[in-house]
Amino acid sequence: MDKNGVHGGNSFWKQSHESYAFDPEKWMRKRSVSDFDADDIGALAMQPPTFDEITKTISEGYTFLFDMSEEELIIAAARGQDRSLVLQELRNLPGGRLMDIGLY
Repeated sequence: MDKNGVHGGNSFWKQSHESYAFDPEKWMRKRSVSDFDADDIGALAMQPPTFDEITKTISEGYTFLFDMSEEELIIAAARGQDRSLVLQELRNLPGGRLMDIGLY
C-alpha cells in the first residue's frame, strides 16, 4: 500500500510508512540467511521454511517481475502522481469486484 492508503466500499487499507520504487533486481538478488528475520517468518508460517526453500520460492515464483508491462513499471515507481492509474488497475482486476465500489 502507498503512503495514502486506499478506501473503497466498506474496505480500508491503511497507509504504509513510505513508498519507494519497486526494483526487481533488488527483490531477486541473491540473499544470505541474515537477510531474513526467522521470528517474523515463523509468525507467518505453521512450520517456518528453510532459507533454501525461501530463496527457491522467490527465484522461481517471481521471475515475472522482470517482464512488467508499461503500466506495471509506472506503478512500481511508486510515485504519488500515478495514484489514479493504480486505482484504475485495481478496478480492472479480473472478476470486477472492485469496479463499482468507489475506490479513492
